[in-house]
Amino acid sequence: GGAGGGRDDERLPCNGGEKYFGLVNVKNTCYVNSVLQALYFCTPFRRSALRHLEEDDDPGGDSLLTSMAELFAQIEGQKRTVGSLTPRRFLARLRKANSLFRGSEHQDAHEFLQFLLNEIMEQATKRVKRQRDRERRDALGNGSAAARAAGGGVGGGPGEQAQEDDPRTWVHDILQGHLVNQMKCLCCENVTIRRETFFDLSVDIEQHTSIAACLRAFESTERLRATNKFFCDTCGCLQEAEKRLRIYQLPTVLTLHLKRFKYVERLGRCCRLPYRVVFPLQLRVVEH
Repeated sequence: GGAGGGRDDERLPCNGGEKYFGLVNVKNTCYVNSVLQALYFCTPFRRSALRHLEEDDDPGGDSLLTSMAELFAQIEGQKRTVGSLTPRRFLARLRKANSLFRGSEHQDAHEFLQFLLNEIMEQATKRVKRQRDRERRDALGNGSAAARAAGGGVGGGPGEQAQEDDPRTWVHDILQGHLVNQMKCLCCENVTIRRETFFDLSVDIEQHTSIAACLRAFESTERLRATNKFFCDTCGCLQEAEKRLRIYQLPTVLTLHLKRFKYVERLGRCCRLPYRVVFPLQLRVVEH
């Protein structure tokens, strides 16, 4: 077809220094490539991953985080603006880490994202703990010297136990948000409120919908009845209830998973939903 001057031909301005490199599909690895592309173009995530390479204090480590960061650095280091790369090293490390990804079958991109983030957070947590251990040894060394000079001993401070908890990592700072899970028993009307963390939100999609509509549906009230009743601690038995999830605190970057597969009972299997979902350039999400 010919070129026109309509709205479909409008383009957003591109960052002149950005690199737009495709990732070669190696035996149905499109689920890997799509996640890596999304993470690469999440600027704070990419910067933090590259900083891991610069500050890595475990050079002998062969982690997925290091492999991913090396791929990001390889893309950024290209002289050309556009092109393609094959993420061979990352794929080899992924298959070594999890047998699920060793075959050539299609896999679920959302499951892969969750696995990858868990691996990255584990590596980032280990790095923070190594740094804490070094600081603790330095503090003990300095404290011992001071104690010898004063003729006293060295004791643990009140915050020492808190330091043993798993630390927040840069992944938490970028992707972690908070939900409020509210359950209301329809018998005694007791309301139970629980706060939960999330790294992505899975939203249902329908025909002729938008991301804003999907999020409104996500926060709508759900009636729990029949075989899906709620156990009420006040009543001491299963009761009908109303459940509502609300976004309490947004992360720096909100990650949305569109649930494009739905179980169709008459077919006895899951079917893909090819619906178009409208994405606005700006999304307004209200915290509660």
